Amino acid sequence: LIRARKGFRPIIRMERSGQEAVRKQAAVLVLNRKNLTLDGIDLIVDVRELSRTQTALFLCTGANLTLRNCSITILNQGAIAPITLIRAEPAGSRPTHVRLERCLVRGALSEGFRIAGGQSELVLRDSVVLAGGGPLFRFEGALAASESRVFLVQSLVAGPGPIFDWTTKIAGQPTKPLVIRAFGSVFGRLHGAGIASVIASSDAVQAAGKQVDWAGEDNLFAGWKGFFACGADQNVTVPDLAAARSTWNATDTKSR
Repeated sequence: LIRARKGFRPIIRMERSGQEAVRKQAAVLVLNRKNLTLDGIDLIVDVRELSRTQTALFLCTGANLTLRNCSITILNQGAIAPITLIRAEPAGSRPTHVRLERCLVRGALSEGFRIAGGQSELVLRDSVVLAGGGPLFRFEGALAASESRVFLVQSLVAGPGPIFDWTTKIAGQPTKPLVIRAFGSVFGRLHGAGIASVIASSDAVQAAGKQVDWAGEDNLFAGWKGFFACGADQNVTVPDLAAARSTWNATDTKSR
């Protein structure tokens, strides 16, 4: 647990490490079956200061990561290298838990969270996350979302779209659906190159309800042309909230 002293607001700037072993890591902070809580700290990450192998801020493998009352600012992301906020990788039967509470994440992230398989649970509560360069949640691999659950509570997330991306799924392969729960949250689309649907999948064979277990209420969706798109051409199969309510058993009755 690393907590700010009462009345203070520490700023930590991530700089290039002088240790070669650290520079060869896949992320700035690697949590392998570890528990870490940061409370009341501002993190600044200049992508130019990272080595080419460090493509994520946090790498969680069977770990528990909690960010509370924190901010993360990503600087100078662009043609230099992609940067992911948090990447979760499998660790056998040990799950990964990530929680952001009262946090602000800003900057041109390539993506917010990348889930590469295994059991994982991600929670955003009272937080703002802006992923300017890619999806907020990317599920990597045919089975990457089968053991994953995502919860958004009174949070604001925005990006060029989609918010949830599972475009490496094998068409027609039966898997457990990705579980998403969203309550009192705002999903905004930023103008730019991207997929103008909240959820995108590469599987055009299975219906949306078989791929995603969605439930929510009191949400606001702004700037989207569709709710669920699939296939190589990203054809919209769930175009609006009326279709979403029909697909997922009258969900989001008070959403807009």
